[in-house]
Amino acid sequence: MPRKLFIAVVGASLCLVMGCLPEGFKDGHFEGTLQLRPELRSTLFHAEINEKGRRSEGLSSFAAPALIDSTLVSIDLKFDKEIRGEVEIKDMQGKLLYLIAIEKLSQKKFYLSISSISPEPVEMSLEPKSQGCFSSSGDPVIQICAKENRLAIQVSHKKAFPFFALTGDRFAKEVPFPLETPVEMTLSDAIAQALKGNFNSRIEFEHTLQARLTAKAAFLNLLPHLNLANLLTNFPLSVYSVLAVVGDLCPFLLPNRWFMAKEAGQLFQAEKYAEILMQADLATQVEGLGYIFQRDLELFDFTRIMAGRVREVRDKVLALEDLEQFPLGSSDHLNAYANVLDLDAYSLGEVVKVDKRALSQALGYHNPDAVEGILFNPEVLSLDQAIRLDDRQLGQIALERSFELQQVDALIVYSEYKKEEFYFSWLDPTTDPTIELGLALGDVVAVGQSRIEELKIKREQLQSILLQKMSGAVYQYNNAIEIYPQVTQGLEIQDRRIRRVLEQVVPHSNLNTLDIQQIYQDYVVNWMRQQQAVVDFRIARSNIDRMLLQGYYSTIFSKYFDVLKLKFSQRWN
Repeated sequence: MPRKLFIAVVGASLCLVMGCLPEGFKDGHFEGTLQLRPELRSTLFHAEINEKGRRSEGLSSFAAPALIDSTLVSIDLKFDKEIRGEVEIKDMQGKLLYLIAIEKLSQKKFYLSISSISPEPVEMSLEPKSQGCFSSSGDPVIQICAKENRLAIQVSHKKAFPFFALTGDRFAKEVPFPLETPVEMTLSDAIAQALKGNFNSRIEFEHTLQARLTAKAAFLNLLPHLNLANLLTNFPLSVYSVLAVVGDLCPFLLPNRWFMAKEAGQLFQAEKYAEILMQADLATQVEGLGYIFQRDLELFDFTRIMAGRVREVRDKVLALEDLEQFPLGSSDHLNAYANVLDLDAYSLGEVVKVDKRALSQALGYHNPDAVEGILFNPEVLSLDQAIRLDDRQLGQIALERSFELQQVDALIVYSEYKKEEFYFSWLDPTTDPTIELGLALGDVVAVGQSRIEELKIKREQLQSILLQKMSGAVYQYNNAIEIYPQVTQGLEIQDRRIRRVLEQVVPHSNLNTLDIQQIYQDYVVNWMRQQQAVVDFRIARSNIDRMLLQGYYSTIFSKYFDVLKLKFSQRWN
């Protein structure tokens, strides 16, 4: 007997004795979606439930899922040694929705029943050329497809859209991250953590590392090296073939290779500046988020306190109402405003949670609630002590210290080297074949010069943008200085108004409680304006520090002192 035939006969015998499961029909867990067409709700709701005693408990709940249009479900496949199995479909709360029973399972057919849809077993046959899909021949038509990681079951009437559609995927299990313990930290520690752990910061570091290694490799490639494919192509060596492999054997003899190495060095410097700028912007973001978080937290506490104060006045007015010493309903205005403050406090509590999670994300934590609070050191210069700034003077300093401009300078030097490379590229047998010694070479060099001019224009544009950013930050800074005394004075006025009006909450007073409500509203508005002025001042100061490389930002650039000392070997005019 031929070997292949023998193997086939033995395999068929084992399938008859032990049973063979088709591909995909094995124990496992799926996550998926269940969809039921709305027009068939009532039909399914009144469907008879008959599981022949296989699962008596919980069957009365099978009719309820007929009200589902689409829902997320979990799917569990279980098979036993007797080639029988079942599919349990549960909602996200673990409630059993449907039970699918599979009997007499073989590689080409089996019997299937679905609770409340098709309770009687239906013969399922393998579809030709379907790659693992089985279907029934009656009405409704049932189709089931099971792959290695996917499962799909549909039930439909002939020549109609499916009214029951189940899809599932095994989904690879992700290794859970250890969630950080919620902590309080100072703002400076938060910035340090962001620079170390922020995901974008870590990615940019890898970009800088790649650029550095590329520049190093470009200079090392000036030494003799071996390219086996090039040697085999030009073997045996002759006068002409030696010229073809000179780029490998003596690359230092080719002038364009030196320019290419210098170009890689300039790209590394540009990438280094990009990392510095990204970290500076990240520090600005974290500092701003810290100030906003503090403002929202203080506003949350203040709103709750004010709601309590308004209720205290309301209780006094309500007590006078009960004694008929105040008009009936006088407390309604205060009660309504207290309810409004309660709702505002609830909303602010949600905002505080969002602020915490934004900080956690910026700091590179996996736990969205890892930041419990931010602690602030005493300010060196508070808002009431600050003086106005000159945007023109600071703008000039910002331009002189701008790493954005130094990054463009590095790209300009790169383009200068690239233009010089064009003059000698025709000598290199492995260079771009379109760069040849001929009349077209002048146009190629002109293109390189045009790119340099384009970068110079972009540098001008960047100077304008930096001056506008400094002007906007200084305006916000000065505006906060001007507004703060006014809102502080207004808050003192509202405080005096509150004290005077509370003295009038006495029996048989002609005080209108609507006036009390209005005074409290004015007090809240003035307090919020005062806090907003403080936040605007701090954020503006942060942006100014960022552009002047001072405050928190001086430490960022001290780590890159080698970049600060960098002198370009070639400057553009």
